[in-house]
Amino acid sequence: MNGVPDVSVIIAAYNAGGLVTRCVESVERQTLGTDALECVVVDDGSTDGTGEELDGLAATRPWLRVIHQDNSGGPAGPRNTGLDVARGRYVFFLDADDWLGEQALERMLAMATEHGSDIVLGRMVGSGGRTVPRTMFVRNQTDAPLFASRVYWALNPLKLFRRDFLEQLGLRFRTDLPVGQDQPFVATAYLRARRISVVADYDCYYADLRSDGQNNTRRPGGARRRLPFLRAMFELIPSEVPEGPDRDLLLRRHFQSEQREFLEHLGLEPDPRVRQEAFAVFRGFVRRWCGQGVLDGLPAGDRLRLELIRRGRMDEAIRAMRFHLDREPWTVHCEKGRAYADYPYFRDPELGIPDSFFDVTDELVLGHYVTEVRWSGARLRLAGAVRPDRYAMSPRARAWVLVRERDGDGEYRVPFEPGAAGDRLNPEWDERQRSEAAGFATAVAPLDAVLRGGLGVGVWDLYLEVEDEGVLWRTRMGARRAPGIETRRTRRTLMRFGGRDARVRTVEYYFTGGGGGLSLKVRRTPLRPRVLFTHLARPGSLRSGAHLVLVPPPLGALQRRLHRS
Repeated sequence: MNGVPDVSVIIAAYNAGGLVTRCVESVERQTLGTDALECVVVDDGSTDGTGEELDGLAATRPWLRVIHQDNSGGPAGPRNTGLDVARGRYVFFLDADDWLGEQALERMLAMATEHGSDIVLGRMVGSGGRTVPRTMFVRNQTDAPLFASRVYWALNPLKLFRRDFLEQLGLRFRTDLPVGQDQPFVATAYLRARRISVVADYDCYYADLRSDGQNNTRRPGGARRRLPFLRAMFELIPSEVPEGPDRDLLLRRHFQSEQREFLEHLGLEPDPRVRQEAFAVFRGFVRRWCGQGVLDGLPAGDRLRLELIRRGRMDEAIRAMRFHLDREPWTVHCEKGRAYADYPYFRDPELGIPDSFFDVTDELVLGHYVTEVRWSGARLRLAGAVRPDRYAMSPRARAWVLVRERDGDGEYRVPFEPGAAGDRLNPEWDERQRSEAAGFATAVAPLDAVLRGGLGVGVWDLYLEVEDEGVLWRTRMGARRAPGIETRRTRRTLMRFGGRDARVRTVEYYFTGGGGGLSLKVRRTPLRPRVLFTHLARPGSLRSGAHLVLVPPPLGALQRRLHRS
């Protein structure tokens, strides 16, 4: 290859078998073109023929370079070797058992080149049951702020990095850590980057769960093997970020994710002495670095387990983790405007853990299923079912449709009485979810709201709300709906005359992209000298739906005619 390639793809390979061929071929298929890239594969002492497979691939691919080295025990060593020889303006780390979408490098490089990015994250997709980070890929971001986005929740190195940026920092993967070698590398890069960008509108990276269980992150090792890299992170973050909300945010990510992994491994550790020693070290991390500012942003289940760790209750912490992993049943208890999960040890007199560690008020989910959306005259008829998760509504529950102005603070509510769900249930709900559901049916009357000034020109989004025992559930309405519902934009033209006031509005309902929420769009409609099909209401009347054909005479004569009718 002549000149400097745009991208160097670095692949660390160990006993990847035939998967490495799929991986290399995904690089070959890149729309960026092999003339603009190089691929460096480092065979880390494979014993299953991976090295020979790579040599065969490289024999007919001048852009592919294979380096063989003795086994280093993890991906850090071969990644460092690849970095040492890479020549591209950017480097991209790719695991040998994964593969790329065909436009991945072209799209990420375009983002980096146009916006001067030091790091570009491409949307990841899990395959074969593999779990991958997703929350940071809601939308494209040219400049994702580290402390006001979710990028820090993706600490894997499977990203595009500007190579000069890495060299200026002298960044390499730590080979002294048994696991988690990528986290100090990526965290340091995040903290020093001038610009981090996100490509979220294309599936760039496919991460596979190997059927032989040999993904590095899934190798057995136990809780003790995780402690060195956790210590490294709890040294790095305070040295880089001053005390305060920003530091709490980064620590929160580790105490949420790593506490779960640690307890899961700890529960599988057969040696009681090793288990106690590892627990004592992790407890020290919690007592030193997990303050109230870190806890406040965590879900209740994580707060509970961290409190048990802080108190030195190892067996109870492992039990609480197993409760989560096994998806054991639990319900919500509402009291004085707050909602509590009856997790293990809720109001246990021996432990006396405060209710705040079980408070799920801000985590509540309102499930719903819409079975009817249609115009009936000038009213929008809605029907379906609502389901407060893990909670059976009391007879005192109130429920309504909330119509909220998207770009303003206007809103109004249309109540409905919860009743039997009947055949309005989502076929995907399980038996428990069906038992929690209540049906609803109501009619939103834009005629009244629009023409009396309550619903102005613009876009109005619809929500469902349920209130019980002072606790409020809310969800955007429409994303879960029956397949037969009409999703095309459907409109009504509404008119009202009174005195010298004449209002004409067009209202249409539609489902938005993405989540598919239900919305109303209100437009001004001028009176034109032509036949107009419309819905009318007399001043002061809520009645609507009369279909009239109007041949407009002078406006005053039309008003007198309407008043006499």
